[in-house]
Amino acid sequence: MSRYLSPPLDRIVVEPIVETVTKGGILVPKEDRDNPKMKRRMPTMLGKVLAVGPGPRRDDGAHCEMGVEIGDIVAYHCAVEVPVTLDGVEYIVIDESALIAIVKDRGNCEAERPFDPF
Repeated sequence: MSRYLSPPLDRIVVEPIVETVTKGGILVPKEDRDNPKMKRRMPTMLGKVLAVGPGPRRDDGAHCEMGVEIGDIVAYHCAVEVPVTLDGVEYIVIDESALIAIVKDRGNCEAERPFDPF
């Protein structure tokens, strides 16, 4: 029997994309990546969205649309992640509001408004 995670409301299931080498070329073992001190040094993580909840409920009981889709690559702060292990595989569950950014491909940037901070 195959099992999967189905997140409720505004939760997202993410498969972490773990960088195992620092910018300086130092190999970071898994034990150090899970260390709270190391998480403070590398607070932003990337992950691939595997499952998306139906969205938070509005006052009328309907669900709001989620801003991410399955397959999106997202950036999130590792302090908000909730690790869940299912069938020996570790996943991360986070709230949609905890996302920092969605990683987009530059090949289609003409269709979207460019970033302009001013």
